[in-house]
Amino acid sequence: MGGGRNAVDRILVGSVTEASVRRASCDVLTVKGQATDTLYNNLLVAVDGSEKALTKAIAVAKTYESSLKIVHVVEIHASPYAHTVLSVYQQQDNNEEETEQNMEH
Repeated sequence: MGGGRNAVDRILVGSVTEASVRRASCDVLTVKGQATDTLYNNLLVAVDGSEKALTKAIAVAKTYESSLKIVHVVEIHASPYAHTVLSVYQQQDNNEEETEQNMEH
């Protein structure tokens, strides 16, 4: 992942927000716009695979009685070798199985 920002990054997250999130030594919740009573009805949380991240997301969802959708992005680098393509699909299957097991806890 490079250090530069592209146009999409600048649209999705402002520079002040990005700097705050990157430098924070605590959990950070970013919200677009102004707070409303229905602000937390639907939560989309990106997790890094750590139990702490998922635990915090679940706690926020329970507090506000929100629906919770969890996103975890796995970067897979393609290879010109055919055997690697199969391993990419195997990796995806393994990731899905691991995610399902984690969700059961």
